[in-house]
Amino acid sequence: MNKCPFHEDSSGVEQKGELAAIQCPHCGDYRISSVALAQLKRCVTPPSGWPSAVARKRVISTRDTQALLTS
Repeated sequence: MNKCPFHEDSSGVEQKGELAAIQCPHCGDYRISSVALAQLKRCVTPPSGWPSAVARKRVISTRDTQALLTS
């Protein structure tokens, strides 16, 4: 099952094969591509800008995640 890569007390489900819907009590609810989720799972802490990315995006894409990781 998919979870928030930063918080163990989260939950999530796969949607349409490429997307995951995550419910996290710390980050909020968000949808994210499976590739972007895999990229973030390598991080120990959320990248800077993560809270605003979750707040403003309907779906967090691989491109969004790459931008966060390089900033």
